[in-house]
Amino acid sequence: MSDSHWGPNHPHFEWTIEEHLPEDVDPAARTLHWAQLASWSIQEATALASGFEPGVVFKYLMEDTKHPFVEQFTSRVRLAERVSTGKLPSPVRPTEYLDWVKEVGIPFCPELAKAVRSAFKSGAQAVGGDGKPLSPKVRQSLLKIVLGLAVKHYRYNPNRSSASKEIQAILSDLGLGLDEDTIRARLREAADEFFDVIEEHRLKG
Repeated sequence: MSDSHWGPNHPHFEWTIEEHLPEDVDPAARTLHWAQLASWSIQEATALASGFEPGVVFKYLMEDTKHPFVEQFTSRVRLAERVSTGKLPSPVRPTEYLDWVKEVGIPFCPELAKAVRSAFKSGAQAVGGDGKPLSPKVRQSLLKIVLGLAVKHYRYNPNRSSASKEIQAILSDLGLGLDEDTIRARLREAADEFFDVIEEHRLKG
């Protein structure tokens, strides 16, 4: 990742993303995780284009209106939203977003773009029975089910857990082959959205 495209004439050209983050926060996008998702929101896609983890962008950077990245992020989101009712829906399929940014000349993280194309060709991206991306409501419901079962029956914790290996073994015994990396990515996806809810519930209970 590089801040060089901010432009040398910008008053904060020398500032880096890392300087605005806590030392233990990595701004790099999780390539495997995002490449295998069936759809992204426009805001997620815009952050990913620069190679940044959307959650980090939303939590740590958007309140800092002085950093040039925020200006770029906001303008690109607005551009995408202006065409979202036409050729660029929201949520959008990753491959569709890649085609769009190429058409309009917006740079996209090469590593993630390659991973997205690979996942699409291999059929690794999650879609519904009609071949369309899962709706946000269906996706959230499935993530809650996955996370709830993993926490309850496999003591899953995103910071330290062998749950993915155990689940992979059980699925294999049932004839449902799924690699451990995919399971780990889905568990992490669910935990990113809902593990805090579980922790808060435990504290209250």
